[in-house]
Order: sequence, then structure tokens, then C-alpha cells
Amino acid sequence: MKNEQLRGLYVITNEATTIHIPLITQVEQALLGGAKLIQYRAKLKSWQQAVTEASGLLELCQDYQV
Repeated sequence: MKNEQLRGLYVITNEATTIHIPLITQVEQALLGGAKLIQYRAKLKSWQQAVTEASGLLELCQDYQV
């Protein structure tokens, strides 16, 4: 992205949400809605849980070229 400005919806995940929808589903909905950048936050999860979840989100974002 040389000399390009990032424009569009910037999504920050929230692990403390009260919505009972899996995070990967929430992120996919955001991507379908036009999100251009996803910031994954997992302060309350173990390192192993965070890595596993982040890996799934990375694959999803790559599918959407985000």
C-alpha cells in the first residue's frame, strides 16, 4: 500500500461483548459490511487461545483481501 491512504471502516474486536455470536461470525459480518481493517483484541484470553483465534481471523481476512 505504497503512498495510499487507508480509508473505510476500521473495526476493533471486543471480547467482552454480550452478543452470543462467535467472533469469527461477527468479523465476517463486518467484512461483508465493508470493513477495511480489523484490529483483534484479546487481553482476557490465554496466549494459546488468542493465537488460535487470531489465526482463524487472519485466514478470514485474507479471504476478503483485508
